[in-house]
Amino acid sequence: MSRKLNDALEGRYIKKVFQEEGQEFIQDQDKKMRSRGFSSQDWSSGRSMTASETSLVYMHPFKMRAVDMRHHTTKDGKRYRRKAHPIHNRMLYGRANDIINKLRYGFTEAVKEEMRTVNLGL
Repeated sequence: MSRKLNDALEGRYIKKVFQEEGQEFIQDQDKKMRSRGFSSQDWSSGRSMTASETSLVYMHPFKMRAVDMRHHTTKDGKRYRRKAHPIHNRMLYGRANDIINKLRYGFTEAVKEEMRTVNLGL
């Protein structure tokens, strides 16, 4: 197999993994958010996953980032504890491990052959 074909197949595989994992992440996050009471539209709007052959970009509302935090510090330096809702960080970094493992071990000869036949339309 030529180097260019192998690189093209690898790029398509990476994009496919990113798309699948991105869709699963959004679905899992929706399910977790509903179970935690985050059902309002402003929590789910503005989220998107964009996949390419080199990156997976996750866009989300800024307020979603702080929901995982168990401790919060006010401007005057007081620190207080609140209930954490693991709907962002824990899920995101857990999904990152899945992506790494799929990219590291999933690009086998069988996958290359499958992608090659899809490419040729056979």
